[in-house]
Amino acid sequence: MGYVARCVAFALGVPVGRATGFAEVRAVRCTIEIGQRGETMRRIILWAAAVALTVGISAAPAGATRPPAVRVTPHGHLVGGQQVTVKWKRFSNTAHPLLMTIEECNPLYATDGLAACAGIGGTAYSASGSQAVTVMTGPVGQDGGTCGTSVADAKCTILVQSRSPINILEQVAVPIRFTIPV
Repeated sequence: MGYVARCVAFALGVPVGRATGFAEVRAVRCTIEIGQRGETMRRIILWAAAVALTVGISAAPAGATRPPAVRVTPHGHLVGGQQVTVKWKRFSNTAHPLLMTIEECNPLYATDGLAACAGIGGTAYSASGSQAVTVMTGPVGQDGGTCGTSVADAKCTILVQSRSPINILEQVAVPIRFTIPV
């Protein structure tokens, strides 16, 4: 019987750090997948507040490292084929990541994980940086989900990850919203 543990940091709601416009990590969800007789059982084992930051004031103790942050501009009223700028900062290099990836994820990301995502950008690792990427509407990911085609899939996610050749080291998810054609 094998198992896989996975943790995802979420930037929930509107950006808390209004001075910088960056969405800060506000919660972490960890899941463990346990395989038995060909079936996979997924359990949420932790849903805990990680760090909440206010304008210019950190909830972390003095000297503590602030979590990574990501900003997507623009992040609302998007249409398929539109270019957005993704900026990130404070990603750690303690595990020697080799690259940064940027993915667009459909609304099923909360349950399907990376199967709901498709790569739209990437670069060599950098603790801070930015990249222009093009968001898409229609099918996104391998789970059959879509972005920007109806009210049900107007809210999607941009996921920024630091990666080694085989592992995701850090990731931050930021919500985006599409304008639905009438």
